[in-house]
Amino acid sequence: MPLRYDATVWSIVFPLGMYGVAGIYLGRADHLPLVGIVGSAELWCAFTVWCVAFVVMVVHLWRSVVHVGPATVTTQENA
Repeated sequence: MPLRYDATVWSIVFPLGMYGVAGIYLGRADHLPLVGIVGSAELWCAFTVWCVAFVVMVVHLWRSVVHVGPATVTTQENA
């Protein structure tokens, strides 16, 4: 399954990060270290998803704007 960029991918990153941070703070407030550990793990998962989304976005921008852009402009000028 090819990994293609879509702007809606960023809607996955925010909730993951917020649930991770909420788990960390809940673990601290209620003195539940296991909840804090789960929140920390989820925060690292959110960071990984953010990195993947960012890399896929940069590759998409490179392919559509930088790499394909000048060739499309010269083709339109010749038409």
